[in-house]
Amino acid sequence: MPISSDTDSDGMPDIWEVDNSLNPLADDASGDPDGDGVSNLGEYNAATDPHIAPQEYSKVTPKPFGALLDLTLLLPKSAHDTIYHFLVAEVVFEWSGFA
Repeated sequence: MPISSDTDSDGMPDIWEVDNSLNPLADDASGDPDGDGVSNLGEYNAATDPHIAPQEYSKVTPKPFGALLDLTLLLPKSAHDTIYHFLVAEVVFEWSGFA
């Protein structure tokens, strides 16, 4: 087992590489085992599984949210059971941040 947090210096922690069946001793950041066009490093940064292509993820669930549409996407086996919410509007409006 590697002793460094990123033994191969490819930008992905060894534990994440082991958990995702990658090689922590070889720079495999540019690999793409699921063939979705996103590199292993990109999958790490997005907290997604490098072996599951996007079409294999759960479907988008649309729900009304006032005048907007809330699109919810749950990514299976993501690093933190990540749920992404996208708010979609038909008109452009001024954005205000959350408090």
